[in-house]
Amino acid sequence: MIRFIPNLSSPLWSRKSIEYFDSIDDLKAFISDQRTRFCHFIGRTDRFFHPHDVQLAKVPPDPFMRWNNYHGVIIDGITVGYCGE
Repeated sequence: MIRFIPNLSSPLWSRKSIEYFDSIDDLKAFISDQRTRFCHFIGRTDRFFHPHDVQLAKVPPDPFMRWNNYHGVIIDGITVGYCGE
């Protein structure tokens, strides 16, 4: 099981918004779809993201979450959240 915590300005809301996925592929599909919808909502209808656009980058572990395999989730150069097991 993969856990995803969004990178929000409030740590409290980030922790309340944790989502669970069965695989990394499901996480990448969710993030790419979410970012595409956001861009279309703000009027950038020319932007489309695909699961292969989502990258995982190794980051130092969060001392509060204590997840294994902790990675930053990056799309279009923006860290949108963090994932781990």
